[in-house]
Amino acid sequence: FEAASARSVFPCFDEPSMKATVSLTIIRPSGYQALSNMPIEDSVTLSAENNMVAVKFAKSVNMSTYLIAFAICDYHYLEGHKDNVRIRTWAPADKVNHTKVALNASMKILPYYQKLFGIVYPLPKLDLIAVPDFSAGAMENWGLITFREVSLLYHPASGTIGNYERVITTVAHELAHQWFGNLVTMRWWSDLWLNEGFASFVEYLGGDLAAPELHLLEGLYSREFIPAMQYDSYINSHPILQHVKRPTEIGALFDKISYSKGCCVLTMLRDYLSTPVFFNGLRKYLITYQYQNADSDELWDSISTVCGYDLKPIMHSWTHQSGFPLITVKYQSSLDGYVVSQERFLITSGDRQLNISESTLWHVPLRYITEDGIVKRLMLTAKDIVVATEFIKPARNDLWVKVNYLQNGYYRVNYDKENWQKLIRQLQENHNKLSSFDRTGLLDDSYSLNRAEVLDITTFLNMTRYLIYETAYHPLHIGLSRVAKIQSLFKSNSPDLLNAQRYLKYLIEPQLRALGLTDKGTIQQRQIRKLIIGIAAIANTSYVLQNITTRFQDWLRGKS
Repeated sequence: FEAASARSVFPCFDEPSMKATVSLTIIRPSGYQALSNMPIEDSVTLSAENNMVAVKFAKSVNMSTYLIAFAICDYHYLEGHKDNVRIRTWAPADKVNHTKVALNASMKILPYYQKLFGIVYPLPKLDLIAVPDFSAGAMENWGLITFREVSLLYHPASGTIGNYERVITTVAHELAHQWFGNLVTMRWWSDLWLNEGFASFVEYLGGDLAAPELHLLEGLYSREFIPAMQYDSYINSHPILQHVKRPTEIGALFDKISYSKGCCVLTMLRDYLSTPVFFNGLRKYLITYQYQNADSDELWDSISTVCGYDLKPIMHSWTHQSGFPLITVKYQSSLDGYVVSQERFLITSGDRQLNISESTLWHVPLRYITEDGIVKRLMLTAKDIVVATEFIKPARNDLWVKVNYLQNGYYRVNYDKENWQKLIRQLQENHNKLSSFDRTGLLDDSYSLNRAEVLDITTFLNMTRYLIYETAYHPLHIGLSRVAKIQSLFKSNSPDLLNAQRYLKYLIEPQLRALGLTDKGTIQQRQIRKLIIGIAAIANTSYVLQNITTRFQDWLRGKS
């Protein structure tokens, strides 16, 4: 029913702030199951002739109308119990065993969230049901979560790593909504990000607990920050908080800003405050507003009470305006310090011309590391500041500075030419001195800065040269895919295209030799192999293309 479709099924005040308890009775044919948010309280056969049964469900907790759900089906289920909650996964009889991964994940994640949020799951049961041709990926109806089949079903013999990951992350996301969205609901749809940003943030924690072999937390920057910044780097982006007046406007809010940017801003805040302070603030927020509604400022007030200072000036700069900053760090010997400045990052020159009179500023919690291992923080609130040399400078002049340490900040970073060269040298000599997060960030920042005509292409390409030594999936994925994008700009059979293909082959050859073309090994090895084979095909690697063609023809002939 999200956002405003409950009114089309029964008369109601169909707004999130008008919460109510619900008593529901469904009349179903015998031989079918009836499900709703609450457990069945009673069933009465109305007529033996037409085989109709009236199913009465227990009275619900106080809830918003968009979370009401019911289903009539001839499904089977798998069942488990955790902390006095009955958990069932529902699917057609021939597919119900494919819900084992979802059931096992739910039984791990539910108690973890109860402990993390400091509030027990308030319903006696939790049903997860696969719905054929479901338009959304999933919907967090309280106690009866509906899923597109591909988001709930996984068969180990035929499913891919991507299928497995999708089931884990979708279950983790929807279970997070049982607290963020269901227990505490946004007062109006303008604060949709309180639902979706939080669920997108928490799904990485729950998913990592349920399936640690996926290393989901290592992919947070690649899967949330990079797509959000790509979307947010155009002038027609919109703020996280965007006022809507009519139901027809609500659907436009379900985008990368509400989901991914919301997730990124929360990740940045957790890094700034520390994990214990951040989650203590969240618990206060959930306890204060449980079974009620809240808005963003009430969230910031709850966390501010815990951290001891007003967060609203900081957080409003991220939720009330579009875009994000480009941080520029340049050493100036005449000032004996670093000039650290901010401006809105826009990917196209046309957008930058339109933005020329805008003076957008953010409260940017900077965190940086120097080559000698010193980690420090700095809050940037002005357009530019001069930072004393002794505060930011490494122990020696020839050492690098890396801003946005561990890539928890929602911003891009540019440096003077000398610092870029030092970072490139570090990647060549010992790339593991920088974390995989930082390597991914350097590759994506340098590529995006070139696209925005801020940095030359040579710097990015020199940054990628170390990839022949890279063994972590996410830096490989970002670096190789960006080089492949550059290759796609060249004309067929042109010298530039052939040179680009040769460079891609050079970068992937060590991994091709090490991993081969057979799908085996750890999950990370299989992910990297899939990536490398795809890049090899783009680079027109003949023996890889021949292998792919042969396997496809064998599959068409029914060979395994």
